[in-house]
Order: sequence, then C-alpha cells, then structure tokens
Amino acid sequence: ALAVDGNTQERREHAADYTLVSSPMKLRCKNSDVLSTEDQVATNGDDDVEPYRFVYLNNPLENAKLKYIGNTITTSRYTLFSFLPKVLWYQFSKLANAYFLMISVMQCIKRISNTDGFPASLPALTIIVLIDMVFIAMEDYRRHTSDRKTNDIPVHRFDAANGIFEERPSRSLVVGDIIKIFNREVIPADCVILGAFEQNPDQPRGICYVETKSLDGETNLKMRQGVECVYTTLRSD
Repeated sequence: ALAVDGNTQERREHAADYTLVSSPMKLRCKNSDVLSTEDQVATNGDDDVEPYRFVYLNNPLENAKLKYIGNTITTSRYTLFSFLPKVLWYQFSKLANAYFLMISVMQCIKRISNTDGFPASLPALTIIVLIDMVFIAMEDYRRHTSDRKTNDIPVHRFDAANGIFEERPSRSLVVGDIIKIFNREVIPADCVILGAFEQNPDQPRGICYVETKSLDGETNLKMRQGVECVYTTLRSD
C-alpha cells in the first residue's frame, strides 16, 4: 500500500491534513483494483473465477500467513558457493570447450596419444576458461553491488505501534506496509495509491504523477489516481 506525497515543503505545512488507516483494515484486490473489505468472495460455484487477493494493512503477521514474496531484488546469478560449479557447467556446455576437454582427456591415454600422454591442449583451454571466469566474476560482483544499493534505498514506512513514519531499507518492505514517497523519490515496490498531497484539501482527488523511464524509457509524466473510497476515507478519518 502506498501513501504518495507530492511536495516535501507543502507537506510540512499541511501535515495535520494527513491521517492513515492501520489494521484491522483489509483490502480485497483483483486485477490491481481495490474492490471491498469483505472477508469472503462469492464465486457462485464458478471454478474459473480468479481468486481475490487479500492484503492486511500494517499487519505483517496476518500477511505472513498468506506467504507473499518479499521486496528483495536479486539480479546476480551466483553466490560464493554456487559460483564454481555453475560457471564450470556453463563453460563446458559450450561446444568448443567441451571438444578441447575431450581432446585433452584422450591425449592422456598413451595408446592413442600423439603427445606421449601429455594433455597438450589442456594449458590453453585452462587459460581461456580462467580468463572467462574472471570476467564473469567481475560482472556478477557489479550485479551484487547494484543489488545492495537498490535494496538499501531508504523508505519511509508507517509504524502502527508508534504512529510515525520510520526510515527502513526497501528490502524490509512486505505486502501490506504503508509507505510515504516524497517528491522525486524512487518507488520501491508495486504499490496501491492510498492518498496524495492535495492543493485543495476540501476537494481531494488522490492524483499523483510518476515517471516510468526505468521501465519503458518514456520520460513524460503519467497520471495515477487512487481509489476514491480510499483517499476520501483517509482524509475524513
């Protein structure tokens, strides 16, 4: 869940206008649209009906029972323990490397070897494989570094116990968390808009503008609007 804020300075001037709903509020979603807060879904016996997705706001214990995935981003391919076996499998799945490995093995058999049992092709093959492994390791290290930076992006998550927004790394977000995104900040997860900064508090519209160039390359701002029953409730409560 997402509470969007349009401007930091204006937000401070109108801080009293913002209230958030915590548990036991629960959203029932289908196709990314908030439908209701009921616990059960009437399917009328139709097995083809897509099941709804329940999200408990600010209730990580209930959401944990639903086994939603976390918010950690992983683009790296290898770990410290899986690097060697995976890279060796990748290297010798190449036809050229597999061919020269077979030649090296056959050269070790003196009866059929023309090198007196010495694998003459093995040193060159080893050097080629090692150089390739070094480049793969460097590339994957950069992936790990990028993942750490992305997962450590600070996010303002609402703490229901203290009633304030606390700064947390984006990797710690779970489904159902309420977060506040300031102007020009990166959106750290798939979100549902709960509310936005309103220039006219008496007529809330729940509208914000987002840039999606990291997804589709477009730099023009796109308008996004929350569900009316949600952002009006946030303001009235």
